[in-house]
Amino acid sequence: MMESGLNIMVETHSEHLINGVRLYGLKAGISSDRISINYFSLTESGIRVEQIALADDMSIKDWTQGFWDQEEIDLMEMRNIWKQHADRSDMGK
Repeated sequence: MMESGLNIMVETHSEHLINGVRLYGLKAGISSDRISINYFSLTESGIRVEQIALADDMSIKDWTQGFWDQEEIDLMEMRNIWKQHADRSDMGK
């Protein structure tokens, strides 16, 4: 689609979708500068837009604070719960 001059804009909170675009770029040999990922956040002075820069290998160059933080928070909480369950089951032995 990009080669035809078509631009697509998608609003998402889905890591799966963003990673899918990055993976497609790798597989299709698309240059990272042809893919734009923007992070929008609300600040006291208004809306802030930051471009998430991609390296040639489609990795994210600089993680913006707040970008995908929730997954890390959720995983840490899950690990703590798993640890509590494991500790409880060890005490019964």
